[in-house]
Amino acid sequence: MMANGLLQNRRMARDLVEFLDADKPNTLDVNEWNDVIVRNLNLKSVPGMGQFDIDGLESSQQEGLLRFSSQVLGAATAIVLILAACSFTVVMD
Repeated sequence: MMANGLLQNRRMARDLVEFLDADKPNTLDVNEWNDVIVRNLNLKSVPGMGQFDIDGLESSQQEGLLRFSSQVLGAATAIVLILAACSFTVVMD
């Protein structure tokens, strides 16, 4: 159904994934079962099922939000590293 592109409802796709999670065979561990689900279901073809899909945002807005959050995360990491280096040099003196 998903492989043919017939399932286009995000809610139904999530419900299907939840059902399959609950119906995991006892012979497989969680990671193996997850690999089977991901390999056999094309969840990316369902609109809104992408990792960064946010309700109410167009794809261009999502890209801008992702780019902005990446820049903020990069700046915060740089600040933390600089502060850690400064405090390390003060302790070493």
